[in-house]
Amino acid sequence: MLYHQSIGNDNNKEKVASKEVDSSDTKENTTASHEKTDSSQSPTETSTDILFAADGSDISEKLMLALTEIFSRYDKDGDKALNPVELDNFAIFTNGTSFTDEEINEIKLNLDTDDSGNLTLAGFIELYALQTMAGDCDETWKDLKTHGYNEKLELVDQSK
Repeated sequence: MLYHQSIGNDNNKEKVASKEVDSSDTKENTTASHEKTDSSQSPTETSTDILFAADGSDISEKLMLALTEIFSRYDKDGDKALNPVELDNFAIFTNGTSFTDEEINEIKLNLDTDDSGNLTLAGFIELYALQTMAGDCDETWKDLKTHGYNEKLELVDQSK
């Protein structure tokens, strides 16, 4: 799902993204809330650390690989960017509905896009990095599971 917090405009996109991604408070709070593991916790609560790099400064390589695989499913023309139809297919499968015009404009203004305004792989990963590093791990897990990934970031349902 699209990360709904305003993430800046063209002039401060890099600054805002850097602020969100590098926020140590967000990672510490997220990690602290998921460190205790017992059998009563859901897979989401017990597997949050796999989403983050070892030093907590970014998302993990394993998450980037999963996101790259998901992105490639929707990049039907193979141009390394999601055009409006491809992005809409992603949104509908992931969220059950298309992105709003406001969300599409937010993507174009704040995430990496090509010259035509199509979301690049870097922008797609950036979207999830912002969402995850800001502490919305449950939403990230929901999307990953919708696309067939388990709590170990293994693709277990190839039909999705």
